Amino acid sequence: MKKLIYPTLDLFVYQFRNGLGDSDEQIKENHKSFWQNLPDKIKVDLDAEEKGENPEYIKLIEELIEQPTKQQFNIQNNHYYFTDISDSYKLEGYYYPIRLYDTYGLIFDCSIDDRNNPQLIDVFKNLKQQAATKSGNIGKTWMVSGSLAPGTKPDPASIAKETYKILEGIECQNPEPGKFLGATVFEVWKPPQKWLNVEQENIHVLIILYANLWNMEVAAEFYGDWLRLFNMRNKILWEYAYSRQLTTELKAIFQAVLENINRVNKVNYGFINQKISQQELQDLQKILSQSIATLSDYASKLSFLEMLRLAIDNNLQNYQSFIKDIENKAKEKQQNDSTLGDTNLQCLEKFTKTVTNKYKVQIQQDCASLNASLRIIEDLTNTVRGIIEIEQTKNDRSINNTIAAVGIGLATSQIVSAVILAEVPQNKNPFAYQTQAFAWSLGIGAFAGLVAYILIPRIMPKLTRILSRK
Repeated sequence: MKKLIYPTLDLFVYQFRNGLGDSDEQIKENHKSFWQNLPDKIKVDLDAEEKGENPEYIKLIEELIEQPTKQQFNIQNNHYYFTDISDSYKLEGYYYPIRLYDTYGLIFDCSIDDRNNPQLIDVFKNLKQQAATKSGNIGKTWMVSGSLAPGTKPDPASIAKETYKILEGIECQNPEPGKFLGATVFEVWKPPQKWLNVEQENIHVLIILYANLWNMEVAAEFYGDWLRLFNMRNKILWEYAYSRQLTTELKAIFQAVLENINRVNKVNYGFINQKISQQELQDLQKILSQSIATLSDYASKLSFLEMLRLAIDNNLQNYQSFIKDIENKAKEKQQNDSTLGDTNLQCLEKFTKTVTNKYKVQIQQDCASLNASLRIIEDLTNTVRGIIEIEQTKNDRSINNTIAAVGIGLATSQIVSAVILAEVPQNKNPFAYQTQAFAWSLGIGAFAGLVAYILIPRIMPKLTRILSRK
């Protein structure tokens, strides 16, 4: 089995502090989840975190913990150092917690405390166990490194493959190579497939094999840079995973809309003088209420999807910028120290291509199609509202026609009664004659009202059109 000097494992963990729309309770829960990654005696209260000078990069235990406490727990420059023993191995390492504006970041570093004797690389299994409880809801990246044993002719690619198998229990095919201060860098990435739990599904490992311990010590100055870089990478994956969730929810919402459209199409509402049933009207009112709520929910989720698309664009630019920063910083180091080798992190650009050619394209297509679906939901809402208003107008017109017909009937009845009673025949009993006249007037009035009720709906539309022309 292969050997390395000073085998080291670094875990980069990311947890949202205050995500978009998070409540105060959720922010407290995020704070609690993050600090559970550190020993109980090391913690910064949520209120104290607001005291940091620069929220875009706060060294949480350097800036916000009192000096006596830092001396007590061996905290130096935001590093909480520790030592331990596991399976007869002496371990050393540190915790490095920071706040990156809306995100918590943590480096958990653990090494075999022996800088002289080569160690079998299966020791990485032990080192990984030390980080088993560290987690964050955005994601994480593993970095394993060590110095090649002097006087040997190792095959870096072979060591990288074997190391990855020890860490993840599976083999990798042709890991992407690169250079960092002369060290050989291999990136192995197993992207999520289902996108249901990106923290668990995403496997990202960097394996760095240094020529000597001096190069490894110089490289330690770059951990802050790696921390920023991997933050952007893990955020992009989290954002894309969330976009998959939103897309699924939006498609489910639209499927329900299509069912409502079919229900509306079954209603006979296309005839002017034909009213729909009361049950159909109630169904339409229910569909209208659902459509209004659906429209609001759909538009909100669609806006979130668009925001995620923009966030991925921005974070990808930052990711590329951080790679350039690391390369430029490494080149400056090399110019000042001839023992350091070249740096070429082109291997990390494979992720850029995947995001650009796959993830961004997919979200753009989703936004386009789902925006078209939004217009259909708007049309459904307006159509149902229009049908209901038309039916209400029909009902109002029917009531008006009935009132008019009754009015005509009553007027006719009064006129007939007045005419009949204008002169009572001398040979008639007045009371009997008045009773008979009243009955005749009611009958004639009822007949006139009936005729009016039949003719008004036919005459009024024509009369309205004639008057509108004038």
